[in-house]
Amino acid sequence: MSPPATHVTPKRRAATAACRQIDENNNNVVDQDQDGFVLVDHRRHRHRNQPATTVGSARPWQQPKPRPAKRRVHHRPDAIVIRAKDATTYADILRTLKADAALQQSVGSRVQNIRRSITGALVLQLRKGVENAPSFGAEVDKVLGDVATASAIQHTSMVEIRDLDECATRTEIAEELARSLGAPHLNEEVIKTLRKAYAGTQTAVAALPDDLAGRALKLGHIRIGWVNCRIVVCPNDLNIIL
Repeated sequence: MSPPATHVTPKRRAATAACRQIDENNNNVVDQDQDGFVLVDHRRHRHRNQPATTVGSARPWQQPKPRPAKRRVHHRPDAIVIRAKDATTYADILRTLKADAALQQSVGSRVQNIRRSITGALVLQLRKGVENAPSFGAEVDKVLGDVATASAIQHTSMVEIRDLDECATRTEIAEELARSLGAPHLNEEVIKTLRKAYAGTQTAVAALPDDLAGRALKLGHIRIGWVNCRIVVCPNDLNIIL
């Protein structure tokens, strides 16, 4: 009788778990000293830790859009201009103004500096934030009488009020501006233009003092009638800066 056949395990399958190693790609391999055979795991592992995308390497549509620069009003101080009559000197005018105690309390405490204009007039420049300059000019003019005339120079900035309905009037817009901005002295004269816009709406241009114009732009919207109207910068006003 012939001897019983013995089962020989193929050398490729003879590798045991103890001989397995991990290569640099995280694949299972067998030590190459085992009869020159290598068992490679052909499964590809996708890298989970992808490098972070930087702003420079991002695609154009993935890059963050820059925010538009906010615009603000350049506040210019108001002033009272005094023009003398006849041969009266400005030194005498100043003495007359300083001698009035009531004027010293109301106007004198709000004056920043005193200078002469190009035409020779006396200019009382008020401090920043002083409101209602025309009333102070009227007080000075009353004290001076026939000696000189006094008038207030109030710097204004233009803002647009958009999305008004077709029934809105100048008076209605001015009254709502006065209420929203806390300036009861505003009247319909601040509304310079009221014109028709697209889709049956209207757009108004208002000339407001610098401080009120800045407050209106910060507010952004105003309720006039049934419409929540936008307040934006007037494109033609160079006093509005970035």
